[in-house]
Amino acid sequence: MASGNYLTAEFAADLGRVHQGEGSQAYLLPRDFFTRTFLTYGLRRLLTDALLRLSGNGGSPIVDLQTNFGGGKTHSLLALYHLFSGAPVTDLINIEPVLSDAGLSTPPAARRAVLVGHALSPADARPKPDGCLVRTMWGEMAWQLLGREGFALVFLAADRTALGNLTQGVRQYLTWQSICDESDTLNLDPFQNKQARTQRDSAQEAVAARIPDTYTWLLVPEQENASLPASSTELVEIRLQAQGALAPNASRKLRNEERLLTVYAGTLLRSALDKMPLWRGNHVLLKELADFFATYPYLNRLKNSEVLLKAIEDGLNNSQWHLLTFAYAASYDAERQFYVNLKPVRQGQSQQISPILNASSLLVKPVQTISAEVLQHLSSLYGCKVEVTLKIHAEYPEGFPEDIQRIIKENCVTLKFEKDTDFEEENLLNALLYCLETLFLREELVSETSS
Repeated sequence: MASGNYLTAEFAADLGRVHQGEGSQAYLLPRDFFTRTFLTYGLRRLLTDALLRLSGNGGSPIVDLQTNFGGGKTHSLLALYHLFSGAPVTDLINIEPVLSDAGLSTPPAARRAVLVGHALSPADARPKPDGCLVRTMWGEMAWQLLGREGFALVFLAADRTALGNLTQGVRQYLTWQSICDESDTLNLDPFQNKQARTQRDSAQEAVAARIPDTYTWLLVPEQENASLPASSTELVEIRLQAQGALAPNASRKLRNEERLLTVYAGTLLRSALDKMPLWRGNHVLLKELADFFATYPYLNRLKNSEVLLKAIEDGLNNSQWHLLTFAYAASYDAERQFYVNLKPVRQGQSQQISPILNASSLLVKPVQTISAEVLQHLSSLYGCKVEVTLKIHAEYPEGFPEDIQRIIKENCVTLKFEKDTDFEEENLLNALLYCLETLFLREELVSETSS
């Protein structure tokens, strides 16, 4: 200030800048923030209430901070932001009494979303590091909380008529709560104290009863097909019956209408892969596939990525995987054009394959051109027997490395080769592989039709 270089932004608290990793360290780092923060009665109560709520032990779901300009609203929000930052307790200076008030030793894990109204333009889409484009406040909140998976969310909306009744009930509860909190200042006698608590509890029960009657609309983003632009996405309105807690009731409704899948078949996954299409050439990365299902409303809405992994496992265990589903590989060597650890499940295999969702694992598309263009026409003839044999002759002057021989032999066993793969000891080696890699080696098709 003495040098004339004073910048208001350097000293004024700004939640949006802190969330972006900008601004003064006094606000940016939990340790520095709490070191310089005096926990007033009101702030301590706010933090305790939030700890109770997120630990499932009470607390208010919504807090309306009402203070004059400069009264500490932003500072209170920053305190909440840093309290649930995941920072170690040793960095939350002077916060131990607050944790003690809530009966906790550490803050519960929480996902944070920061929405600063003047920083969110309704006219401009906001690109995210993972490629998502966010256009609305709800989209911003969904992305901050869950990333790409947040766009598979549905929203609960209030019925306008019922919302008025709920709002009135909340006002009554807050009125009686404030009277109970200020009983000493109001000099209430024991009878009046008891009466105020009774009225407060009655108002709280009324609010709890009105919430399911108020939030009775599900807004479900849906898009008819992949060929339409993203702007064609619509919010479908679904009316809920007031039955118990909101989240289980909404989930039950979505499951009953097949808008939220907790089980997904491998054959249906293959159908989606072909129809959209989702293949990237002859394969697709599992991580990319999970992002597709979490991002695009024209795909089935899966409960989580575990449902996708179970669908993949189901497809791999299908005895007709080469026709109906897919294969699985740990990775793809683009330079050698080689699938590492290619694994379809063999019939009678005792241990099923458990696919892993990471940056390299992928699904491999069976090549079915021969089947589609030739075999299906032959098999339509009554009594026709079709035998398909693939003969592969490979020559490599330097000799095939042992690791390549081992991998090919293992894959031949997995793919049900009828004969062992032979690698000769000569410099020019011949490999006769009775197989069709990723489809089938040998198949008999007998088509019978009723007379």
